[in-house]
Amino acid sequence: ETSINNVTCKAGASSFYTCPHGNDKAVVSFIAQKNTSYTIFVTGNGDREQDSFALEAICTESQVVEEISCGMSINGSTYNLPPSSLQLPYCYFSAEIGFWGSMTYSLIGQGEQVTLSTCNKETNFDTSIRVFTKYDWTWDNSMQCVAGNAGICLCSHGDKKGVVTFFAEKDQEYEVVVSTFNAYSSKKQGDFRLDVTCPSEEKIESTELFCGDSINESTVGLLPSSTWLPYCSQVSSNVGISGAVHYTITGNDEEVILSTCSEETDFYSSIRVYDMSQQYCVESSSYFSSCSHGTNQGVVSFFAQKNKKYDIYVSGSSYCSNAINQGNFNLNVFCPKSIAKMSKQGVDCAQQVVNTTEGLMPSTMLLSSCYADNHVGFTGALAYSIVGKGNEIILSTCNSRSEISSSIRVFSDNYNKGYCVAGSSYFSSCSTETNSGVVSFLAESDKEYTVLVSGGSSSYENGKRGIIALDVICPEKNLTMKSLDCGSSHTDSTIGLEPSSLLYPYCHMDSSVGFLGSFSYSLIGDGKEVIVSTCNSKDDFFNPSIRVYYKNWGRLECVTGSTSYYGCRNGQKSVVSFIAKYGVEYEVIISSGDYSKRGQGNFQLDVFCPKTFDVEQVFDGEEIIGSTVNSAPSSLQLPYCGGADSSSGFSGSSSYKYIGEGQEVFLSTCSSYTNFDTAIRVFNRDTQIPSCVSTSTTSLCSQGRTVASFYGEEGSEYEIIISGKYGIQGNYKLSVFSAER
Repeated sequence: ETSINNVTCKAGASSFYTCPHGNDKAVVSFIAQKNTSYTIFVTGNGDREQDSFALEAICTESQVVEEISCGMSINGSTYNLPPSSLQLPYCYFSAEIGFWGSMTYSLIGQGEQVTLSTCNKETNFDTSIRVFTKYDWTWDNSMQCVAGNAGICLCSHGDKKGVVTFFAEKDQEYEVVVSTFNAYSSKKQGDFRLDVTCPSEEKIESTELFCGDSINESTVGLLPSSTWLPYCSQVSSNVGISGAVHYTITGNDEEVILSTCSEETDFYSSIRVYDMSQQYCVESSSYFSSCSHGTNQGVVSFFAQKNKKYDIYVSGSSYCSNAINQGNFNLNVFCPKSIAKMSKQGVDCAQQVVNTTEGLMPSTMLLSSCYADNHVGFTGALAYSIVGKGNEIILSTCNSRSEISSSIRVFSDNYNKGYCVAGSSYFSSCSTETNSGVVSFLAESDKEYTVLVSGGSSSYENGKRGIIALDVICPEKNLTMKSLDCGSSHTDSTIGLEPSSLLYPYCHMDSSVGFLGSFSYSLIGDGKEVIVSTCNSKDDFFNPSIRVYYKNWGRLECVTGSTSYYGCRNGQKSVVSFIAKYGVEYEVIISSGDYSKRGQGNFQLDVFCPKTFDVEQVFDGEEIIGSTVNSAPSSLQLPYCGGADSSSGFSGSSSYKYIGEGQEVFLSTCSSYTNFDTAIRVFNRDTQIPSCVSTSTTSLCSQGRTVASFYGEEGSEYEIIISGKYGIQGNYKLSVFSAER
């Protein structure tokens, strides 16, 4: 904009205003004030800095085609239209889309919701809908954005046709602008049909529902229903854009389950339940409550208070982004009995009951959370009752007669929601790696418990139906445990054992390993280290675990448990080490391990009590011939020492005492006599807990022989330990020499 004394930048082209043919030619828009002079510069802006061009000046005028109102359908076209104004405010879209032409309509508000849509077969290009108005309160009486459909609501068939919903204030005038969707649309001009609807829930007829009803309905061809209802749990009220069928139900102080899970439902559907007297969402369907066949058809469950009226809306499951959001559905109404009123079959210890969930009606889904999602009850639940005797009870569907994955939930206090006592989860799955259930709980004497067995072990496996066999097991405490002593060895087997207690505290692994049977042993401590091992077991297909407990004020506490940290040199057999306090009784339990290939098997249990620091003394300049072959394990309680884990001592070690002489000392196994990879560890024994002083390195000699060095304080005692790397054994020659030598 040029005047006598001033030059002001008015507009400039950028890639933001890309031409329809996709290159970097330029488009600018500005308001040209009357009788004002403007100078326009056109320059190269790419690889070719000089070339010919054609400059076109287009003066746009806002022109309303016609007035629209509720119930109308208007056909229009943007084919061959000149650019419309690019000066409109941002309204979910940049104003640049007007470059390809727009159709503008006026609408006078009537104080109601208005839905505008180009989602129909007559619309043949990607469209945007923008709604503007001029409010009296704006200082410059400029256009204000009211609504737009950019990326928020696309049509059901996946293209970018437009749907917008807004509240049109009474007597307020609105401008509705229909244009292309964006500069990247493959087709930027075309024909469209604009549908104007004003949904009102008061105008939608409703059908009264009753328990046991099964109704076939359709949303095909329905006009949009209200999207101004309250947000409902997992479902936005915008699902109403694709239409809704309205129902009501009157409560009777009971649970109501509503479901569209049926082969007759041919689209993704949602169910919303409202208490309209309070304008309050009660419940809605979500992906947590999907049907058994993996679709997103709807299931909801809620407690309907006596004589209270509830409004129910069935719509497409989510608006505008699914493959189909209108279709036919079958709505079923169930009113299951509460847990207190259920018919239950009595069961007892050492019993197996076999039943099927085929043909069962949905059971209550309003129970307290109990490990397995309550929605497993949708496909029915087998209900059992068991009376406690002050004992542990294990319930299991891990057997050959159960045909489907299952969940087990145990409740006490038989009121409506029950109190969860135990529930099956992936922590308690069967040895066969299925998701059948195993639960364990302590049953109080004379107390009744309700057991619900359903198909599906999680919300992702809802709807499994079939035969489920329930085993009731009451494990007996092993009162005649074998005794363990230093140097003892026992060969035993878990094959054929019944499940042992699953109520032991976690001990480096879950106590559910006891489900496949356990052997228990007793050990009385003498204040020294004890190593317990199954590493000499011959059964290559059984990898046992070890857990060690002691009683602290009558309560079992974990001392240690086997992990891969202390793995044997021959695989995933088990090793544990602990200091057994003097006079304390310990319970050592052998069960199936975490990495078991087979749930039960044979094992050999060995007990070692490594020697204390009472060993041969070595001196400067001495050479010692030694061997770790067939040697007993040394202490596994020594601290970590610079790259050499104390578990290496399990394969046997040789220990020597050295008295410091106030000089640096070198230790070496660099000799042709040494025939295995060795590790040297040096500990200071002046303190109650040995401290690592040095560990060996292979950088000074070859073939796995090692060298270590340390400064021996005058008069200090040191322990030198020779062991094999990676659990191997062999012969060695140890040289001890000072720095002077």
